[in-house]
Amino acid sequence: MKPEELLFASLLLGVFALAGGAYGSFFAMGKLSRSWFLLSIGWIFFGLQASVCLVLLRASTLHLGWKLFLVASLLGYGVVPPLAWSALERLHTKKKGKP
Repeated sequence: MKPEELLFASLLLGVFALAGGAYGSFFAMGKLSRSWFLLSIGWIFFGLQASVCLVLLRASTLHLGWKLFLVASLLGYGVVPPLAWSALERLHTKKKGKP
């Protein structure tokens, strides 16, 4: 890997991680405040993350294992916040129902 390719991939990987964190944060804030606008911003960040993932898959010289890890990470970023939110809702609904 050339130094320019390494810098390009590193920059995109940083954007990938930051976009994932922004998606999770806006998702949680949107659900907590019941704001469609904040949820939409979260999904925009997830779209940015998916776009960065596609660029990394096509343009970088990462090995196949890292590319598979990127796809698995993207799927994890997309699935974890809604699953965690629904688990928290169930947990707190059960607590409210008990005296």
